[in-house]
Amino acid sequence: MRLLRFMPLKEDKKANPLHKRVFRLICLFPMQIIASLFYYIFLFARYYFAKIFFKREKYKYEVSVCAIFMNEGRFLREWVEYHKVIGVSHMYLYNNNSTDNFREVLAPYIKSGFVTLYDWPEKYAQLKIYKDCWEKHKNDTHWLGFIDIDEFVNLQKDDNIVDFLSHYKKYPSVYLLWREFGTSGLMKEDDRLVIERFTSTFEKLQFAGKSFINNDYSSFFFTVHCYHAYIAGKFPVFAVTDGKRFVYRTEIFFPYIPYKPKAYLNHYWSKSVEWFNYKNFVRDDVASEKLIKLKRREGIFESHEILNVTKDYSIQRFMALVKKNM
Repeated sequence: MRLLRFMPLKEDKKANPLHKRVFRLICLFPMQIIASLFYYIFLFARYYFAKIFFKREKYKYEVSVCAIFMNEGRFLREWVEYHKVIGVSHMYLYNNNSTDNFREVLAPYIKSGFVTLYDWPEKYAQLKIYKDCWEKHKNDTHWLGFIDIDEFVNLQKDDNIVDFLSHYKKYPSVYLLWREFGTSGLMKEDDRLVIERFTSTFEKLQFAGKSFINNDYSSFFFTVHCYHAYIAGKFPVFAVTDGKRFVYRTEIFFPYIPYKPKAYLNHYWSKSVEWFNYKNFVRDDVASEKLIKLKRREGIFESHEILNVTKDYSIQRFMALVKKNM
């Protein structure tokens, strides 16, 4: 198997020099403060006005998840059972040209009605699939999360995702940050759970992440990671982090990283070295051909791996329940 040579990835300071970043911060920060105050007032008024004058339609599901997978059958059962344990009501799963045993794995969940399965053979269609899922099921589920099979919602304060999202019912979308996990020194795949094997992680959360959207709002601007709603077709209302801070852009100069997060996504970026090499050098990608090239950059594995300087076992409080159900 091919291992990449060490070459740390560095910021392009010529393209993004310090004086430009400082100037952007000085310009954006006051605008963000003013905009945030306006949003809080607007959302408060909208929520209580709707509460008095309108009766919200009941949804079939409270919290659902949409995910795309490609040859990840070996991980599907754990991922499904874990999110069942934390209270996800339903799953909309899209098979993107898998050739493994995914149908066998998902058969009991489809039969029970917990999983709705679609086949989507088109390549590089991640965003198109997300839009398709929302269009088909926006009236079926109150909250719809868009996460991948290597992402696990890790609740820190609540024991149930319904309880967690109930704190954000005024907002159009909740943006959960990634906590990046590496190989924990494992070279080969084995039969243990993902949440059992991989515990080495970055010291801090990353500002990249994924979203759960609130379908009490009727119109959204879609990206792969972060969504904002539209009011009257034009006026944007941005997502919030777990600390209810508005996310204006996911790459802002001075991102908000919570000190004590209420929830985040365990992003098992590499899993074992064996899986890393398969997913990046053998398997195709669901998002884009460009992303394949980015994943194969020289030094990317080593640059990620050496940043796993601490441990996070918090998700393992659910591990016995997952094993029991499996």
